[in-house]
This record gives sequence, structure tokens and C-alpha cells, in this order.
Amino acid sequence: SPRLELRDLRRENESSVATIEPFPLFTSDREFVFRQVWKSEEGKVSIAIESIDKLVDYGRSKSRRVRGSVRAFWLMENLSLSQGSR
Repeated sequence: SPRLELRDLRRENESSVATIEPFPLFTSDREFVFRQVWKSEEGKVSIAIESIDKLVDYGRSKSRRVRGSVRAFWLMENLSLSQGSR
């Protein structure tokens, strides 16, 4: 589903995003509004995501939807060949 990037950036490694995930018939769609921050250093990338409490005007009428929440943290790093599987 499309994502709407909100224009309230605080830093260049931070963004706020709103998205509506469609769900099957007779189930309300889910709206997610979250902030993501990422950091890159020495072969590692860290990404943190957390829901924020912000109203978003999508410019259309509201369909049935429920506000979802999300919290995640990923740490990705390069592995040398001796550490990886073959």
C-alpha cells in the first residue's frame, strides 16, 4: 500500500510515515503512523520504528479503519566469509 511521508523532519536520518493497510472484507483497514530513525556506521545499519500519535489528513473521506501500532528495532551488519554460511 502507498505510504505518505509527513513533512515534519527533525533530522536527515529521521522520517515520519503514514500508511493505510487494506484488510479483507468485513474487517476494518489499519492505519499506521510511525517515526523511523536509522544510523549507519562501520558496516552496521540500525533502524528503529515507533508509532506516533499524530492526526493525518489524507484528503479523502474516512473509511472504516483502526489505528495500528508498531515498535521495531533492526541491527544489520556485514559478516565476514568465515562467519557466514556457505
